[in-house]
Amino acid sequence: MPPTVISSGPALFVEFITDNATVADGWEATYSSLTGTTCSGTTFLTSTTGAISDGSGTGDYGNNATCNWLIQPEDAVSIQLTFDAFSTQLNADGVIVYDGPSTSSTVLGIYTGSSLPPTLSSSGGSMLVRFVSDAAITGAGFDAHYVANISPAGALALIGYEYWFDEGNATYQSITPTYQYMLDREVDTDGLGAGLHTLHVRFKDNQGSWSSVLSQSFYKALGVPGATPLLAEWEYWFDEAYDDAVVGSLSGTQEVVDAGLESAGLPDGLHTAHMRFRGSGGWSSVLSQSFYKAPSSSSGNATINGYEYWFDDDMGTLVSASVSPTAQFSLTAAMDAADLPNGLHTMHIRFQGDGGWSSVLSQSFFKSGNANSLPNLVDGYRYWFDDQEVDMETVVLNTPLSPYTLNSPINAQGLSVGQHVLHIQFRDLGGSWSSVLSQSFERVATPSVLVPVRMFLEGPFDSGSLLMSDALRAAGLVPTEEPYTGLGFELVGEGGGESTTSAVLSVTGSNAIVDWVFVEVRDNVLNDLVLNTRCALVQRDGDVVDMDGVSPLSMDLAPGNYYIVVRHRNHLGAMTANTAMLNSATGLIDFTSTSVPNYGTEAQKVLAGKKMLWSGNSFHDGLLKYTGASNDRDPILVRIGGIVPTNTVQGYYTEDVTMDGLVKYTGALNDRDPILVNIGGLVPTQVRFEQVP
Repeated sequence: MPPTVISSGPALFVEFITDNATVADGWEATYSSLTGTTCSGTTFLTSTTGAISDGSGTGDYGNNATCNWLIQPEDAVSIQLTFDAFSTQLNADGVIVYDGPSTSSTVLGIYTGSSLPPTLSSSGGSMLVRFVSDAAITGAGFDAHYVANISPAGALALIGYEYWFDEGNATYQSITPTYQYMLDREVDTDGLGAGLHTLHVRFKDNQGSWSSVLSQSFYKALGVPGATPLLAEWEYWFDEAYDDAVVGSLSGTQEVVDAGLESAGLPDGLHTAHMRFRGSGGWSSVLSQSFYKAPSSSSGNATINGYEYWFDDDMGTLVSASVSPTAQFSLTAAMDAADLPNGLHTMHIRFQGDGGWSSVLSQSFFKSGNANSLPNLVDGYRYWFDDQEVDMETVVLNTPLSPYTLNSPINAQGLSVGQHVLHIQFRDLGGSWSSVLSQSFERVATPSVLVPVRMFLEGPFDSGSLLMSDALRAAGLVPTEEPYTGLGFELVGEGGGESTTSAVLSVTGSNAIVDWVFVEVRDNVLNDLVLNTRCALVQRDGDVVDMDGVSPLSMDLAPGNYYIVVRHRNHLGAMTANTAMLNSATGLIDFTSTSVPNYGTEAQKVLAGKKMLWSGNSFHDGLLKYTGASNDRDPILVRIGGIVPTNTVQGYYTEDVTMDGLVKYTGALNDRDPILVNIGGLVPTQVRFEQVP
């Protein structure tokens, strides 16, 4: 009697075969199907504590499951999720936890197999847990419980903060929810060059709102004894009269300016003094301070006797008020904004004295609705230079925010050297634009050097022709605007906002465009200090070219020796082992040549006698991983739907490791196998690290 047979999935094929000789009584068999009890759909959890599971109880979960649990208790500050049991099909079925209410939120972790996941905490009052199984092997599933941290009576609480230097990228730090917080920590400045900088900090509450930005300028001195002084000069001016700026010289690495500012030519009344300093890295940010110039008469007569304010550009909202004459006045009155619609606005105010009206002081603010209304959010902005409104650029935010801090680079490359004015407006969800905010600045002349780079990407490389495939371009998938800003690459200097044309992307042959790449220029002593970046285009033959698709890449840098780094959105980056001399006639920097050394060990892959960047970094974290947390394989499965591994998805995605325009998890030319091959091909737990400091 044959043994009982149990299938590994939802199907079993039975075949009976006889020959042309002896016969017998035959056989009979019975079968029964075992259907796993499994969760389904989306469950909304609003209690402060609760439990979730795959729903299979003591049995195994079913196949082809997709279940979501949205944990979102009222007034929650944060949510802590603890797994009590966990057993799923390794690298196929599993749980994805998101730090927020949707699958577009940050992924806290992806877990498969039998290892118990760690306890996870959200940064806000919501968490999404998602369970997915495929059509084959099942398991015991998982059990977990959660606890929500609730603010008393719905009170606001601080849950984190972020800080950044100058115009750089922000670093976020979560904190234990509290209603009063003192920031007392050291902030790493190793990546900053010597000279003047500004530290910016803002705080986040449990409702997702950010505080105003607190900024503090500081000076980072050189740590090398006997170093050449950095500060060279300073200048100041009053109000908008930059043409009358007064320049003074400096000669130290650290200076205290203790000099009188000549204001004899100013009329009595309110004014603003502006000051900035120049070092080896250029001019600092402008420091401004309002002040009141009193009459030279010693009669003691009071001078301020009134003020007026209005909103946006509507002088019809103007409100005037008189005050008892005084030489110093502190305005503490509430401004009536009852008639203003919800959204972004700007309040303007000026003061009247014996000498007339002061300059206008303006402050933007956001008027929200009542507690039961949906918040109005900033969903975009537009800007232009000088009076060239016809060249206005409009930017739509991927995620509407309130408040919104603009810290993305604004491309001023097309402007002439000299004084200019930047104008900017913000738009809310109602389609209303804020008043125009304007800021004067000077574009200084900087020398331009060539950065002629040649590089290969393993993903599209063909070892027979020694060219890369332009399948993405041929399928019309290469965007005309660079993708690296949206991917979170660190943009420095000129980097960000580059765009090309459809004509450039229509070129065929060996000079056809393969994709966008990312080039860094680094300091010749501190090779982890990025001085400038550019997004560029790479041709099939490896030449990296500018936006016209022909010219070698150029950057606004002083001629000198620099380290060069090349990167790509789903490949490991590489850096030159030695510095390269950049000038107006720079020689080729050939990352494809085996005779040109790289920084680190096995920084690039060698195929057909050519070096190229390692493919497979779909998670974009500087290392190739086939298994474990934050591996590069799972995003491929998630991209095709997370359920049926034979699905494919066409598009311009980082999960498209082979760069053929098609994301594939299984089958010929899939995007999963190159990752395993590049970590060694035998031990799936091995990791390959990017060799860039």
